Amino acid sequence: MYLIVTFDEKPGFLAHIKKITVKSFVANKDMGSCLEYSEGYQKIITEQGINHAYIKRHQWMQSDGIYGILAENDGHVIGGVILFIPVDKFSFPYEDVTNFSNKSKKKTPFIHQEGTGELFALWHANQVAGWGLSYILLKAGLALSIKLGLKKTLYLSADFNLRLIDKLGFEPELENDVPITYVLQQASIKTVITLNSFCSDNEFVARQQKIDIIELAKSGVSVKLESVLGKNLEVEYHI
Repeated sequence: MYLIVTFDEKPGFLAHIKKITVKSFVANKDMGSCLEYSEGYQKIITEQGINHAYIKRHQWMQSDGIYGILAENDGHVIGGVILFIPVDKFSFPYEDVTNFSNKSKKKTPFIHQEGTGELFALWHANQVAGWGLSYILLKAGLALSIKLGLKKTLYLSADFNLRLIDKLGFEPELENDVPITYVLQQASIKTVITLNSFCSDNEFVARQQKIDIIELAKSGVSVKLESVLGKNLEVEYHI
């Protein structure tokens, strides 16, 4: 789910961003990072009046199979995303979220093979909108999923973000050869969302993007100049 959170930062905060640090953590082994992530996520849940908050209801901080990614700049947490890996009996986060959709036809259980995870609850500070931080967080999340041995990584995206995730090699999941979509209604806002997946062995994934993500997964630590949406950011990855 794509979320944007607003922080009360000083004017010109955006103009001073030249470098960010992106780090991963294991939820039930790093309470500090969980709290940093949760503060930003819960703020947007409150501000936008969203009643559904998967990570809160499922006590994610103590759960097995939950990993996180945080983006920081000068000590400020400016974004994050969660990677869910199934443990025992489970439902994927997207299944829980889409129960709130007004999709008219009855949903059938969607069966995923072992080795499937999901990136969800993506958010970033409003001050960094337009700097490609969503792209950077998802790239880090995909590298982490490969490092952890996942074969497929799901991501539920609003239609206005499809061009961004296409650049990373996501493709829509299909049901009867038709992309799986849902319509979410929040107050007066109606959003079409699509279920997508990334498979590192998919031959249609852009070769250079696949190489970058796999190399990041192998190295774990890397400093790269990322050029997204016409902006350049030095990103120090710790995966």
